[in-house]
Amino acid sequence: METERFEGKMALLAKKHGLRLEWQPVRFGHRRARFTCDSYEEVTAVQSLLRRIGGAWADSWVCFEGEFEGYVYAMARKDHDDLERQRKAESDRLEDWWLRYHLADVETRRLMACGEIE
Repeated sequence: METERFEGKMALLAKKHGLRLEWQPVRFGHRRARFTCDSYEEVTAVQSLLRRIGGAWADSWVCFEGEFEGYVYAMARKDHDDLERQRKAESDRLEDWWLRYHLADVETRRLMACGEIE
């Protein structure tokens, strides 16, 4: 329910301020709002608008190399926290796998590489 409310807020914000909004899929079934910006001033203005919305997480990416390109990304805070928790769990699992792989003998490595051992 909270995700739908957040998406509605983002659509209303984009319509009210004439912003270009796209929905971008991210890992683990989550989505984030992506606002395309034409200047650094627009990036800071969009971030300022998002700070006023309770329960929102926002981040930006800008490139000044040649032509300006900038985006502001937003997610519901609860969804972002869940996404980060899932990313951390996956990263820890992969780190553990690589550590065990590099310490294993040749036969165990072969079995791990083909998926017989996790």
